[in-house]
Amino acid sequence: MYLYLPLGIFVVSVVLIIWIISRKFVYLKKLTPEAIESVSGEPGFWSEMFPEISDYFKKTNFRQHGVTLLSEFEKTLRRIRLLFMKFDTFTGKVIHSVRKTTKQQEAVIIKQAEKAEEEKPQEIDPFELGEASREELKQKEQYLIIEIAKNPKDAPLYKELGSLYMRTGELEDAKQSFEKVLELNPEDETTKRKLGRVLAKLEEQKRGEK
Repeated sequence: MYLYLPLGIFVVSVVLIIWIISRKFVYLKKLTPEAIESVSGEPGFWSEMFPEISDYFKKTNFRQHGVTLLSEFEKTLRRIRLLFMKFDTFTGKVIHSVRKTTKQQEAVIIKQAEKAEEEKPQEIDPFELGEASREELKQKEQYLIIEIAKNPKDAPLYKELGSLYMRTGELEDAKQSFEKVLELNPEDETTKRKLGRVLAKLEEQKRGEK
C-alpha cells in the first residue's frame, strides 16, 4: 500500500515530463541551424559565474600546448638516450681496461711459473751420495746421533738421519729411522714415501741375493 503511492507519483511525473518535452520538440524541429548557433553562442551559467576562468579556457590554445609538451618530452627522451650511450661507452672502456690488466697479470704469473720451473733444482736420487763425500756424511751421522740422544722425540732428526742412510746405502738403518719418524708423527707423508722406497730397495736386494 505504501509502495503504490510513491510509485504512482513517479510514473505520473515521468509521463508529464515526456509529454512536455514532446510538445517542445515539435517546435525545436522547426529551428534553423543559424538560430541554434546564435543560441549556443550565448554565455552560459558557468561563464557568467566564473568569467575569468571561462576567458582563460577560450584564449588558451590547448592544441599548441600539447605540441609543445610532446616536443619537450621528445627532447627529454633524447637526453636520456644520450646519457645511456655515454654510460655504455664508459663501461665498455672499463671492461676493456680490466680485461687488458687481467691478461697482463696472467702473462706475469705464467712467466714467474716458467722461471720458477727453470730455477727449480734437479731432484737428487736419495740413494746417491751426490757431491758429499762419505767422510762428510759420516760426520753428519755422528752429529745427528748426538742430537737424537739429547732429543729422542725429535722426529725431524730421525728423518734427516734416515735420508742420510739412504744416501750411504745403509737401508736397514734408514728403515729403522723412518719407522721411528712415523711412530712420532704418523701423518708424515714424505717419510711414508721414503720408507716405501727403502722397503722396495731391500726387497729388490733380497731377490738379487736369491
